[in-house]
Amino acid sequence: MKEKAYPSEKLDKFMLRFPDGMRDDIKNAAEASGRSMNAEIVHRLQQSFAGSSSVPESLLGQLFDSRHNKLLESEAVDSEDIAQLLSWISEVQGSLVQRLIHLNSHSKGDE
Repeated sequence: MKEKAYPSEKLDKFMLRFPDGMRDDIKNAAEASGRSMNAEIVHRLQQSFAGSSSVPESLLGQLFDSRHNKLLESEAVDSEDIAQLLSWISEVQGSLVQRLIHLNSHSKGDE
């Protein structure tokens, strides 16, 4: 009699090699988020595909702070600085909207 396959056994598999230390980083991140290492890797890959921002999330706050401080400290703010800031805000807003749509579509699938 043949044993039933678990759903995860039917999923596509891909072997990869991690640079030194990355496995530990993934393990620590997975433990902190309450996910398995596989779920953590899949989650992070899904996040990377969900957004369209050319600016990595880790830099968004730093960029906003530096541009905001430049506007506050400068007595002569030119229209190009303002246009660049507005363009960046629009890009971030679009990225956030896409992420919310992506998360919403995945949460509906979990119901």
